[in-house]
Amino acid sequence: MKPNAQYQTAIEILDAYRPTHGPLSPRIKRELKDRRYAGSKDRRTIGNIVFEVMRRAPLFMELLNIKEWKVMLGRPLMIAYLTLKEGTEISSIFTGDINAPAPLSEEEIVLCQDIKEKKISSAAQYWLPSWLFKALQETCDETTLKALQEQAPFDIRCNTDIEKIQTALVNEGMTLQKTPYSPHCLRILDKINMKNHPLFEKGAIDIQEESSQILALLCEPKPDMKILDLCAGAGGKSLALASFCRTARITATDPDLKRLKIAHQRAEQQGLHNIDFIEYDHFIRDTQHINVYDLVLVDAPCSGTGTLRRHPELKVLLSPEKVKEYINRQQEILRDAQRFVAERGRLVYATCSLLATENQDQANWFLQEHSFFSLVKASTICDKVLSKTPEGTGEFLALGPSNHETDGFFTALFERV
Repeated sequence: MKPNAQYQTAIEILDAYRPTHGPLSPRIKRELKDRRYAGSKDRRTIGNIVFEVMRRAPLFMELLNIKEWKVMLGRPLMIAYLTLKEGTEISSIFTGDINAPAPLSEEEIVLCQDIKEKKISSAAQYWLPSWLFKALQETCDETTLKALQEQAPFDIRCNTDIEKIQTALVNEGMTLQKTPYSPHCLRILDKINMKNHPLFEKGAIDIQEESSQILALLCEPKPDMKILDLCAGAGGKSLALASFCRTARITATDPDLKRLKIAHQRAEQQGLHNIDFIEYDHFIRDTQHINVYDLVLVDAPCSGTGTLRRHPELKVLLSPEKVKEYINRQQEILRDAQRFVAERGRLVYATCSLLATENQDQANWFLQEHSFFSLVKASTICDKVLSKTPEGTGEFLALGPSNHETDGFFTALFERV
């Protein structure tokens, strides 16, 4: 495909995209799957263009005076993107050739000039909507805000000997490195589809970002330990727990039955037989589970602001009202979760958020509302189970892209007393 045809395809994908219908990455894959004329390199280039535009969407929307996301925004967003892209002559893309974008209208030519001259807000400079920029400033310094503009790393979890896996992948010509905190994590620096790799297919590795591996390690799974993963989702944490200790007894549940089914399939693929998958509503109503579990993990639904590098669509999907809904839901889940913790058992609360309202504030709320729990210092656990304790760890563990090169992730540990 010619470059202008690639840009036109990217425009069409952006035109049709609705953030409320799901994450951007799988939507791009579905859209490109039906375009047989696009080869693998074309698909990769088109996907990168769409992501580059979406990462900067709040900036472009401010420049274009667009208040909220809607369909058919592809062309104006692409005009803004190419106008500000150094070394690009926009008229060479908008040519009107077959499969290329139509030529710029007189109004669009004027728009390009306005975009170059218009002053932008501090929030837009960081590619963030103003409300989210203000909220993130409470916990994020300038370095972290800039790091959120970068591309996220690609990590794998090794379910078997990490040294052998590293040697095998290096011998295949891959560039990779061990990460500083999880002793089971390798970071792959090449752009490779590891889901097609034989090591993934036979369950020797899984795709999991380092911060998620760290959370599973903080749970300290031990033989015969009863563990409940109350918000299991697609099973990443449950699978990690089961891999780290294959004789721990794990119960995984989640309101989303489709994701729970995926988790079950992944467990079978990796040969993990110490996880029971249970339908959420049935589990919550069954009183036989009360005060039973040595550890209850709540990887709570949240804003996902710690994953903005992977999910730039959140910048146009989130709102202050949506965050408030998450906060209320987190408290509901914590009220449920504490009932299942056995005496001297632990409750681990985690989010992939950078917002204090979902993290430290929620941990403090929980302690105030549940006096029969005490806080377990996160740094004490990190010293025992990680290769190195992340910088800044104290009562809580708060990871971020600038200080730790991970997704934004928060963990608080409580013990029933």
